[in-house]
Amino acid sequence: MRGAPTPRGQPRMRGRPRSLGGPPPGSDPQRIADGLEIAAAGLRAGLPPGPALRLVIETTEWGSAERARLTRVADRVDRGEATATAWRATEGPGRAAEAYDLLAAVWELATATGSPLADALDVLAGHLREESRIHGQLDAMAAGPQASRRLLALLPVAGPVLALVVGADPTDLYGSLPAALSLGLGLVLAAGGWQWSKSLVAAALRPRSYVDVAQQSRSP
Repeated sequence: MRGAPTPRGQPRMRGRPRSLGGPPPGSDPQRIADGLEIAAAGLRAGLPPGPALRLVIETTEWGSAERARLTRVADRVDRGEATATAWRATEGPGRAAEAYDLLAAVWELATATGSPLADALDVLAGHLREESRIHGQLDAMAAGPQASRRLLALLPVAGPVLALVVGADPTDLYGSLPAALSLGLGLVLAAGGWQWSKSLVAAALRPRSYVDVAQQSRSP
């Protein structure tokens, strides 16, 4: 059960094992989503927003890792102050910054309009999970092109290495002017291909705004 007490009377920790090399809990959208669902459950159980955030601090990996941020937000909520800057302070890298921007906007919009905050947090948690799943699929699809890029970048230096393996002297193979020019051209083309392939993968992985998607869908 979400947020159910253990036999010792303490809230049950809700989290997932941290994989080796994975993001820290404070920067992991999945763990942020876990914490938001705990906060939503607390709100539905009758807790005010401030205590609901303190429940997250005590019961989730995200809350433990981001204790200072969540405490700062909870204090502002108790005083009736705006929370946007407190959510965004020390955002963290990459996708974590985007998650905190969204959280700040959703929290402020829900409290300003009187919308159910628990529902808003649940919707945001679902969005973060789906976005994390999509990013994982994109990273998996990009692994092949990235491996090919690395392999092609190594091909120009494969010649001298193979020459050493078979016992030939690379200076005999590349000592002439045409051979040296060919090697230099190969290195230049490999560097250009590396950058070009890198830009293609980056463009494919770059998130697009809803406006861009809508405009593309309207184009013939």
